[in-house]
Amino acid sequence: MRCSTDPNRVAFISRYADGTVVFQAKASVDADGSPVVGGSGWPNDVQTWLTYDKGSKDTFVNAEEVPFIVLPLPTKAAGLSLMKDMRVGKGDLAVVVSGGRCTFGVLGDAGPWFRLGELSLRAHEEMGNPQCRIPGEHPCKGLKGGSGIGIVEGVTYIVFPGTRPKPLLSQTVNKVVRELATDRALRFLQANTRP
Repeated sequence: MRCSTDPNRVAFISRYADGTVVFQAKASVDADGSPVVGGSGWPNDVQTWLTYDKGSKDTFVNAEEVPFIVLPLPTKAAGLSLMKDMRVGKGDLAVVVSGGRCTFGVLGDAGPWFRLGELSLRAHEEMGNPQCRIPGEHPCKGLKGGSGIGIVEGVTYIVFPGTRPKPLLSQTVNKVVRELATDRALRFLQANTRP
């Protein structure tokens, strides 16, 4: 399948010398872990793939509370795993950029093997694309269009393998991730910007 006919709108996937992975695709909507999933339909799930560490007040990451990206699960039949090839794991830091905005988050969920390019409700909100049917409603009781309206293309994802914050706690996740991902992104850009 060529990039021009790919429903994920994948423009490229690159791995840099330091292991950082950068790809550009669409950004569909992941509501996992949020109370809204009860009525949002497939493929949303009540729980996320990422769990917090011991000492956290919550167990699972909530898509309304935490900016996170989603990567595809391995394909058992073909023996392919994008996450394994990228050498990334649960909770690794990520930065997402589109339309002059960015959000700092973690690898927080895994989705269908055929889907690349998906963001949590909070990440969409920080990207200027809020998903709640009633603006400002929290917790959200319904998503725009039934299961959310994503960004159709041109979203750049930067993932830093092996960077899961320790401990990863619901009480501090957003503050810690913003600080660590900002630092990591600045170092990556400085190392890879041409003079």
